[in-house]
Amino acid sequence: MLTARRYLGDDDAEDTVQDALLRLWQMVGELRQPLDALALHMTGDTRFVKAPDGNVALENYPLQVSPDFSRIKVFSLTVNLGYTHEFDEDFWIGFGPVVNFNVYGSMLTEYSLYGDDIERLERHIRQRPITIDWMLRLGIMGVPLYLKYSGDNVLKDGGVKFRSLSFGLYL
Repeated sequence: MLTARRYLGDDDAEDTVQDALLRLWQMVGELRQPLDALALHMTGDTRFVKAPDGNVALENYPLQVSPDFSRIKVFSLTVNLGYTHEFDEDFWIGFGPVVNFNVYGSMLTEYSLYGDDIERLERHIRQRPITIDWMLRLGIMGVPLYLKYSGDNVLKDGGVKFRSLSFGLYL
């Protein structure tokens, strides 16, 4: 409801959420249970760290450290609420929101310090429980393609902000 209010305002948010939930209920027999994972991998002299306030932040490695990598991973159950129109068997187009139920998040950093390999794993990285992406899907000559924009920040307020644009084969 909060995400709907942010995009639509108070007047339309409740109706929109109710319509979306009604549509989900009507489609329950047709829905697949797709999974999605967001993995943000970083190399170089900067790493992800958990700040004292619990938020994820960026920090440089100390000088004596030999960095390997730092990554954030968020695992989601997704529901595609988009509309698809088939023009014929060789061409179709679809567009709409994808609701992500972000059920798990972690942060892993690996580096070497004085010859010892160090691995720091942090769970509970304060990912948002629900985010919304927008996806365009095209089927051209039997080849399913997609373009997806993730405009919602996957981490709660105060953390590092991520937005992504992805494309590829829609399987």
